[in-house]
Amino acid sequence: MKKRKEEEIESLLKELPRVEDRQSKEDLYRSISPKLNKQKRKVAPWVLPTVASVAVVLLMAVFIPVFFGNMNPSTMEESSNDERAASESSSTEEEKEDTGQDSALLEDEEDHSDKGEESSKIQEVKPNDEEAVEEETVPPDEPDSQEGEAIQESTNLDSLIMASSEQPAPIVAHPGMNAEVIIPLAASSNNNIPFGAMGLSERVIEELEYDVNEEEQRATVTFPDQFTVNGSAWAKAIVDSIRWELEAYEVTTIEVQSESGAPVSLGNYGEVEELPVINEGEYYYKVYQYEDAAERFLVPIPAAQTISFKDALAKMKEKGDGLYVTPAVPDHVKFSSINENEGLVTIQIEHQAWASEQQLLTMVEAVLATAKQFGYEEVSFEGINVRRFSSYDLDNPIPVPSAVNPIR
Repeated sequence: MKKRKEEEIESLLKELPRVEDRQSKEDLYRSISPKLNKQKRKVAPWVLPTVASVAVVLLMAVFIPVFFGNMNPSTMEESSNDERAASESSSTEEEKEDTGQDSALLEDEEDHSDKGEESSKIQEVKPNDEEAVEEETVPPDEPDSQEGEAIQESTNLDSLIMASSEQPAPIVAHPGMNAEVIIPLAASSNNNIPFGAMGLSERVIEELEYDVNEEEQRATVTFPDQFTVNGSAWAKAIVDSIRWELEAYEVTTIEVQSESGAPVSLGNYGEVEELPVINEGEYYYKVYQYEDAAERFLVPIPAAQTISFKDALAKMKEKGDGLYVTPAVPDHVKFSSINENEGLVTIQIEHQAWASEQQLLTMVEAVLATAKQFGYEEVSFEGINVRRFSSYDLDNPIPVPSAVNPIR
């Protein structure tokens, strides 16, 4: 289309025919007056929110069925399986909480479930079922009076004493790694003992000679003439080692001399000609174990003063007495009474759950060894309520050991 100039457009407009409005002013006013006087209708304020809500509902009604219709059936099935698994797990936990049931009652309840019995805990027992009546009378949370408490059984128990029926073995004494304690060992040959790997120091009296005369109840210990001692700790280790290696002999006197017959200088002990034998009630036993060493030993701990057997048992629960020394009696054990009768001591024990059969065995053997140090021949343990204890018959008195720490 050709572009026209403004002058041409103006000229064309002037050529248009003239248009005139011949209506009177009154007619024009009457035609527009109703429109001017008409009021504009207002919209209620709640209309728009309502319309919007209805639109959202309609959209959800349309799209939600489509969404669930397109879901993967396997996903829905997995969700259903998870819910069932959670429900079954919850049911299992509730069943486990029912500790008052024994296996016989639970089986009887399952056999009769089709008869409409709804009891979930205790099945009603028939009057003529004597065995079931006997089982029901046992409190659910208390151990059976005949079998007692169950303890964790150990396949390889570590016995720390030599039974009185076993062939006696010579006693060799080794200090602990820091020479705080002396550990007597019942060993046939000291040369075969891997003392370093067992957490023990080397024997400190290798150069000494013993002459034991049990008829005269006297032992003589001979030192080399050039023998010297470095430090008071090793002097004490030498003295205690001699006393423990002669403890099994029937002697009342230990004479000490050099090869020339002169007294022996033993550090802070001074010039020594005689040593005391180990007396009754002088020691009680705890457990020695060096760091990560596999071997454990019963270690005699000297009493600071004269104490009773009951006091010694109480001290066996206490901590201390050496860096690698631990109590032989657990904290949960209480010795409620002790009765003596011609070489037999009866110990009444109250206790909680045992950590393992080894824990019980170690305590029993430590008590037996301590009882021997106090002159007893047998020990009767009462109140140890366990179902099975393979090492000893706790229903009868147990003889004290002939020695501790056997090296077999």
